[in-house]
Amino acid sequence: MHLLLCLATVAGALSTRIAGEGVYRQPEAKSALTAKVEIGGAPANATTFDGVTSVIPIRGGVVGGSFFQGNLVANLSSSAERVLPGSNGGKTEVETRWVLEDGKGQRILANMHGMTTYANEALHGFGVARLMTDVDQYSWVSWETFSVEWTGEYYTGTAEFEVFSLASGGRRDGKPIKALLPPPGKAQ
Repeated sequence: MHLLLCLATVAGALSTRIAGEGVYRQPEAKSALTAKVEIGGAPANATTFDGVTSVIPIRGGVVGGSFFQGNLVANLSSSAERVLPGSNGGKTEVETRWVLEDGKGQRILANMHGMTTYANEALHGFGVARLMTDVDQYSWVSWETFSVEWTGEYYTGTAEFEVFSLASGGRRDGKPIKALLPPPGKAQ
């Protein structure tokens, strides 16, 4: 009886440890695009019920990656930031819309949403990105999941972004994720 109680306690502790670590392994991230962004002139600020919102023009930039080489289209790309209440200006919510164009004039729309931290005359942010296009060679990006990270320093007029393609790291218990399996009868 004592052995059963001991085994039950160990099993309970192990299941709590496993449950405490979550259901899924860390997602796999692979660099998809990098961008050196040229920020335009002064932002246009507006005070709203949500606080101060700024729209920052983008003058352009160079975009590269394993599948895409091109530029940000100036005047069509911009970033809107809202200072988060209680952050004393140190944190903003960011929505960015870029138009990426390759050498053939083919375009990808990139929508990004995240948070930026400002300190030490510099900035750093994380967010999610959604890429969309109907151009055949790039259309696969419309169904991918992306994260984005960025940095910049004051008075430089530039910021660096990196977009990562995300894939599931799988379940911790080793069970398959049915929605990610090939359809029945199809080879992987």
